[in-house]
Amino acid sequence: MTNPFLTEWDTPHGMPPFAEISVEDYEEAFEQAFAQRLQEIEVIASATDAPSFENTIEAMERSGQLLERVAGVFFNLTSSDTSEQLQAVETRIMPDYAAHFSEIFTNQALFQRVRSVQEGADALQTDQRRLVIDIYTRFVRAGAALEVDARQSVKQIDEELATLETQFGQSVLNDTNDFELVLDDADELSGLPDSVLQVAAAEAGIEVVDATLSFATITAPFDGVVTVRHREPGETAPPGAPVLTLMNPDDRWVRIYVPEDRIGRVTLGQTANITSDSYPDRTHEGRVTFIASEAEFTPKNVQMPEERVKLVYAVKVQVVGDPSFELKPGMPADVRLDDGDATP
Repeated sequence: MTNPFLTEWDTPHGMPPFAEISVEDYEEAFEQAFAQRLQEIEVIASATDAPSFENTIEAMERSGQLLERVAGVFFNLTSSDTSEQLQAVETRIMPDYAAHFSEIFTNQALFQRVRSVQEGADALQTDQRRLVIDIYTRFVRAGAALEVDARQSVKQIDEELATLETQFGQSVLNDTNDFELVLDDADELSGLPDSVLQVAAAEAGIEVVDATLSFATITAPFDGVVTVRHREPGETAPPGAPVLTLMNPDDRWVRIYVPEDRIGRVTLGQTANITSDSYPDRTHEGRVTFIASEAEFTPKNVQMPEERVKLVYAVKVQVVGDPSFELKPGMPADVRLDDGDATP
């Protein structure tokens, strides 16, 4: 689909065809508008004719028609009917926008032509002289009269300011939109039109509904894998009842039990190798992340190689080397700590 900014507008009074313009069109249009205007500026700056008001100042004023069209629509919307999508585009293009004008107003060949016209401005008409002074001043303020390194510093500052000003303006707008004045006294509503009161009451009702819906929505603290579904869709769950059990793929671990006569050789961060019956020829990397502070009796579901040792310490070994997710919850595994001891 053709970008509306790059075609002629067959609309009443040349109004922008807003219905045909999408958010994605702006960045492409700005990019082409920047390039087109720089080409026009280069023609002016490289002209061999003696500088004059017509071939320099007036030519500059007539350049950048596409940029004026795009910027006119874009900045009108960002200041009157913006959105998160438009603000995102604004944040991205403003440094380029500032850099574009810096490149024009620090163009040394163009600056020399403007300076030449400015030096003979006394012979111009009043309005022409005023325009020449304004444009010349803009060149000076952009750093055109400075040395190369200083001009580059001014350019960087302008780009940073463009970004910061955009962020500040958007923050002020967001704070303004988020502001709410709560009136809980009927006397404070005196004098307000019925239409305003009706809109406020409707918005308050919407907020109540949104709050109610938010309480009915369960959000997991992380993206995980469902291991147990305690409730079926449509089933009523009492307060505090579990709905789903999730497993965090980035926090898989194996609990092992180390005899008390060996626990002194286990340290936090100690590496380990993990194997399973399902993949006997594959070894996965692990790391000790927890060591119990107190011993406990050997759990009944754990078979120890030395039955005479009755007291063991629980140790948690996190899986850190299984990107293909071969080790799954509940799967029996053997863990060999880096000191050579194997513990199921």
